[in-house]
This record gives sequence, C-alpha cells and structure tokens, in this order.
Amino acid sequence: MGYSKDVYEAVFAELAESRQKALYTAEKRREELFSSVPALRKIIERQDVLGLGFSRKLLANPEKSDELVQAFREDAEALIKEKNQLFKNIGVSPGYLEPPYSCKMCGDSGYIDGKRCSCLEKRLSAAACRKLNALSNLNLSNFYNFDLNLYPDRPSKNGGIVPREKMTAIYNYCVKYAEGFSVSSKNLLMIGATGLGKTHLSLAIAKTAIDKGFGVIYGSVSDLIGKVEREKFSGSSDYSTMDSLLGCDLLILDDLGTEFQSQFTSSVVYNIINSRAIRRLPTIINTNLNFDELEKTYTPRIVSRLSVYGKLVFIGNDIRPLLDAQRPR
Repeated sequence: MGYSKDVYEAVFAELAESRQKALYTAEKRREELFSSVPALRKIIERQDVLGLGFSRKLLANPEKSDELVQAFREDAEALIKEKNQLFKNIGVSPGYLEPPYSCKMCGDSGYIDGKRCSCLEKRLSAAACRKLNALSNLNLSNFYNFDLNLYPDRPSKNGGIVPREKMTAIYNYCVKYAEGFSVSSKNLLMIGATGLGKTHLSLAIAKTAIDKGFGVIYGSVSDLIGKVEREKFSGSSDYSTMDSLLGCDLLILDDLGTEFQSQFTSSVVYNIINSRAIRRLPTIINTNLNFDELEKTYTPRIVSRLSVYGKLVFIGNDIRPLLDAQRPR
C-alpha cells in the first residue's frame, strides 16, 4: 500500500522515539544494576575483554584458528553460565539488560534484512487511518449510550412491527459483530431513514474494532470521494487515500447516495466495493435509500455487490429531536 510523505515521516518519528526510549531504559537499568551488583559489571567487562582478545589472537595466529575458536567458545560459555547464575541469584531475567523494544523482530527500526517489518506495516496503516479520521466523530459513539427506549414500543402502521423490538435485535447483532470482529467479518448494509441510529451503531462497531487494534476508516462517501478526486487530479503522485480505503481492516462508508452522481463517483464507489470484496476485507455501508432506490441510483455492478451484504433495516421515528431534548441546556 502507498502512503503519503507525512504518514511516513510520522511513523518513522514514532519508531525513532520508541527505539531511543528502549535504549535509554536499557542503559539506565545497566547503570542501576552495576551499582547494586558490582560482580555483574566485572563479568560483562570480562566478556568484552574476551571478545577483543580473541580477535587479536586470531589476527596474529590465523593458523591456530580452530584451537582459538574452541577456547573462545569454552570461555564465553563459562562466562554466560556465570552471568546467568548471578541473574538467577538476584532474581532478574537475563534479558533485563536488553533494550525493551516494542518490536523484538526489528528492534524498532522498521526493517528486517532490508524488508519492511510487519510492525512498520501496521504503524503505517494505523497512521493513515488516523489521518483520514482526523475530522470525523469516530470517538463519540459507544454501545452503552445507544438508547433503545427512544424507539416506539408499539407496532408500526406498516407490517405491525414493533420498532423497539426490531432495533433491539439490530443492536444485539451489532454488539456481537463488534465483539467478534476480524478481517474476515461479513459486509454490512445498514438501510433506513435519517436519524434512526445507523451512524451511531456503525461508529460503536468502529470504536470496538479500534480498541482491538484494527485499522478502521470512517467517513461519508462524498467526503472520501472528494479526497480521492483531489489526489487524482492534483498532479501529485500521492494516492494514499484510495490505497488506505482499499487496504484498511474495516471501512465504514456513511451516507451512500448523498454524493454527487457522476461517472467518476460511480467508478470510485464500484472500485472500493469490488476491490475490498476481492481482498475479503469487511465494509459497512450506511444509506438512507431503500434497495429499490439503490437500484435506480447505481449501476447493476454496484447493486450486485451490495446485494450480498448482510442487511440491517432500521425502523422507527427520527430519534434526533428526542436526543436534543435530553441534552442539558
């Protein structure tokens, strides 16, 4: 996945800071332990002298390399055994003096043998998600503050469905979906009129997924397509928004159907939905349009992809006036 320059700079600054903290911690531990256990300092000094002496002897007597290597190994193993016994006696792990890097594989450098470490990929993805989510209200919704009492507890006129019972079932489904979320979770299509809680529940799922360590991007379709369009036609080589939308662990597209309809927007919507389906990455889409309206608005290719999403149909009355009435004046 490609990322913008500022995303790379932010992540490598994080890695540098993490590495520096680990080195500082190791040095501080070393000084404190040497001060309280002088014998440990002497053992490590002997190890340093042994290594330097071995190099000199090997350069001076290359014909005795086998003999010197064997002697060095025996002496080195004896010192390691002596040091480990000392660690055991004072109740400290032998790794205590090693820098506590956040990633032991790459030592917080971001690379292993010239290739990106998995920790670097995760940091880049997370930073790109944070950048796209900077202006969203991603951290404002939780499951615990979703009030089911705002939905009518009597049957609706059409179909005799009780909105509160229906919404309770949807709420419970979303909680279970969030608790078990993984990159193999199914796609969801949340359908319903304005103000029925689609955004709230999708953001609650997002928050739970983020708390689990997944990379989540949330945004309105019109805003995200606008970012993609600006990057595409700016003359720059930065296509990080589209890359992030296609590769994040969970993508939440809000207000599908409110964006300006054009060949370009239709193409972007299809590319996002189709590419993520191919990659088997979960997408949650919210829309005020029913399925008949979606068929009139979008191409058959898009509607075909949406038809296999798990559908959650929200019912009831607009709860926003009730929420506004509850807020302190």
